Amino acid sequence: MRWMYAVDPAYEGVEDIPPYAIAGAYPVAADGTPAEELIPNPDYRPSPRALGWPAPANDLEAAVQNAATGHGDDATVRAALLAGTVFVDPAAPIDTPDLHAWTSDRYLPSPGPSHDWRRLPVTALTGTLGTRTLVLNPGTDLEARLPAAALDPR
Repeated sequence: MRWMYAVDPAYEGVEDIPPYAIAGAYPVAADGTPAEELIPNPDYRPSPRALGWPAPANDLEAAVQNAATGHGDDATVRAALLAGTVFVDPAAPIDTPDLHAWTSDRYLPSPGPSHDWRRLPVTALTGTLGTRTLVLNPGTDLEARLPAAALDPR
C-alpha cells in the first residue's frame, strides 16, 4: 500500500522529517487517489507554527516555543538564554522567590506609558538570582520557569 503523509507545516521543504512531525497519513489507492480520511499519527507533536503561535521574535522565543511543543530540548533553551537578552523591571523587588523577565516586548505587561523596562543579557542576571527562579513571560502562553542553577554558565 502507498501512503501520502500529512507533514507539520514547520517541516515543509525539509528532507529529513522526524516521525513526531508527521500528523498522519492518507492511504493511496492503486490509481493514485488518496483516501478522504486521515489516519492520525498518535505520536504527532504539533509545532508552534501548527498551533498558530506567533513567529518568534528572537532565538530565545524560538527555543522556548520548540521545547514547549516537544520540537526542542532544555539544552537549546539554556544555550539561547545564555546568549540572549530579556526585559526586566528595574523597580521589581529583589526579595521575592521569582524574578520575572520577558523575551520580547510582545509579552510585556501593560503597566502604563511611564513604565521603564530594562533589556539585559541573561548572563547579567545570573549573579543576582541566587536561589530564585527566573520566570519568563509570566502569565502568558509562553511562560517558562527556570531555576537559577540551570542558568549557571559554567
